Amino acid sequence: MAIAGRKRHLSGLVLGVIAAIIVVGTLVKSLRAPGKPAASSDSDLFFCTRVLDGDTIIVKPYGSVRLIGIDAPEMNYEIGLPEPYAQEAKEFARRLVLDKWVRLEYDRERRDSYGRLLAYVYAGERFVNAEIVKAGLARAYIIRPNTKYARLFIQLEREARRRGLGIWSR
Repeated sequence: MAIAGRKRHLSGLVLGVIAAIIVVGTLVKSLRAPGKPAASSDSDLFFCTRVLDGDTIIVKPYGSVRLIGIDAPEMNYEIGLPEPYAQEAKEFARRLVLDKWVRLEYDRERRDSYGRLLAYVYAGERFVNAEIVKAGLARAYIIRPNTKYARLFIQLEREARRRGLGIWSR
């Protein structure tokens, strides 16, 4: 009888340990990826850890991502004199993506000549590339063969110019 009781106690202990491992594993997984949304088949999800300027961000684990189809004013880190509206473009992008999961959508070319990943970036439902142009903080910058949203970016630039927003306010 004592042996049977020990077996029940041990099997209960083993089940308890297994349940605890499952719970801890689930908690650790959720801490690593809080609120991570689902990716689609033609895109990937990454966590944005830094914003370099209005058109370049850093994501884990790949590093530098250049936003396709736009050209924001340069920060000119080497010489310390940012172009007009460079800081505003960087801050705008920072508010949209920093410390958030972003979805990267690709076009025909995945990398530029500097080795940066080329992507259309989404923060939730917001199309970041388009939002920056719409705010007048970047120009449409179309380089073939990555032309999937060229018409949209050109139209958004025209509207920002017409409204005198950001870089078009002069």
